[in-house]
Amino acid sequence: MDQLTLWQGGGKSAMWAPIQMEPVVGTSERLTVAIAIDAGVGMQVIPTLRDPFVRAAFGDAAEDFKSLVDMIKRSLETSGCDAQSVGDWERPFDGVFIGEFASAIGSSIEDIADSASSVASSFYRPTRQPNAHQDASDHKSRVLEGQVRSSIIGLYPRSRAFFGRLIPGYSDRHDRRLGFFDDFYAVQFGVLTSGSVGTCRAFAQAKLWNLERLRDTPRLFNDALELEFIAQQTSSASASRNAAIELREQLAEDAAQAEISFVSVADARSAARRVLEHSVLESA
Repeated sequence: MDQLTLWQGGGKSAMWAPIQMEPVVGTSERLTVAIAIDAGVGMQVIPTLRDPFVRAAFGDAAEDFKSLVDMIKRSLETSGCDAQSVGDWERPFDGVFIGEFASAIGSSIEDIADSASSVASSFYRPTRQPNAHQDASDHKSRVLEGQVRSSIIGLYPRSRAFFGRLIPGYSDRHDRRLGFFDDFYAVQFGVLTSGSVGTCRAFAQAKLWNLERLRDTPRLFNDALELEFIAQQTSSASASRNAAIELREQLAEDAAQAEISFVSVADARSAARRVLEHSVLESA
């Protein structure tokens, strides 16, 4: 399927790629430390790791680690390279890697960076302040999506292009990412927390909204495309069992009205198995 940059509506299009670094050179253990963005006006590099994570992971060496990330940022931004010539970039030190570039559309560079970071790094640092009422569900859903993404890419490296794809944004208030989207299967991932039923339902409805918009985009939608919402539900000792059942029933009804499948799973492994069963990956 063609890249989503075929969409000609308002917004900014760009190419992005993850920048990874080995904290200890030669160990093959890599962290996604930044996102490289080529919007046609020079390469921009936006760090992804949050300060609390860096301090917790590296302790007294946290500032040294941040200095290395800054060195990578300055090196690539002043290299004169773009997405096509990035192979010529001379790394500032060993243990620095850059992934394949993918296309994206967003309302701004920051918008694209946030969406890219959320699928490329489990420790991404948002550049926009999230909605406090939906923050818990949103964060856990991105972690679930990241776990599914990692497990499937490990089996099918080419599936990387199907995760975190963006669709035309009808409003800047909406996150326009799709969890997974290939020629025949589009899915959103959500973790329903033990917070209020109203908040969780509103969060899930925003995910369903994106799938509905996909159906309304002729150049991206075809009659064979299956739309699905995969939900993992969490609970605490104080959570009401009746409230949890009520939430599942409400979301299943919301999805049915939009002609979208609603599936409840226990964990990321079950979600990944569901994607593999319904996508083109195992049949290709």
